Amino acid sequence: MQLDEDEDEYDVRRPASFAQGVWAVAAWLLGELQNAPISGETHDYPYTVRQVGREQTHARDCLEGNDCPDVDRDYALGVREAVRWVLFEWKTRPVPPAAA
Repeated sequence: MQLDEDEDEYDVRRPASFAQGVWAVAAWLLGELQNAPISGETHDYPYTVRQVGREQTHARDCLEGNDCPDVDRDYALGVREAVRWVLFEWKTRPVPPAAA
């Protein structure tokens, strides 16, 4: 699987880690997880667009190699793509829909 963002292009090497990142964002936004997927920050639910966008920034920082040595790159990519989809910056689903 290959994803691109303008000039940035990333190959997903570990699809399971990518899917875990997408799942973590979904669970966090639904209030099932207390801590944000990458930063670990806690906020009052429901979250503001700014709080959600900040998590996207943390994911982007991890992808660029800034200050995230313990975060899997594909997990960070899943988080970034899920947040982009939620914020309507990216119209395609980060994972395909389940078969009916």
